[in-house]
Amino acid sequence: MKHTFSTVSLHLAEDARIRCFTYPAESDDKPILAVDLSGFSLNLTSRGPEVESGDVATARRLLEAVTQYTAEIERRYALKDVSPDPVRDSAA
Repeated sequence: MKHTFSTVSLHLAEDARIRCFTYPAESDDKPILAVDLSGFSLNLTSRGPEVESGDVATARRLLEAVTQYTAEIERRYALKDVSPDPVRDSAA
């Protein structure tokens, strides 16, 4: 069996919806991280019927990557010397 891969590039515009769906502990449903764009939807969840330690490790790696991405976006935006939220910044 040959290994294959795919690459998908998403450009997150201001209208992107990013949500996390959680369920009560007694539910069999697992959390779902959803990214919705115009004409595209991505849902991330654990693969098995039960959440396991590997799922926790994967979620932590996802958090690390998103944290790094956020820091880089904020750094590049700060280089423009423009406040991201003028209403909140003026109240400070």
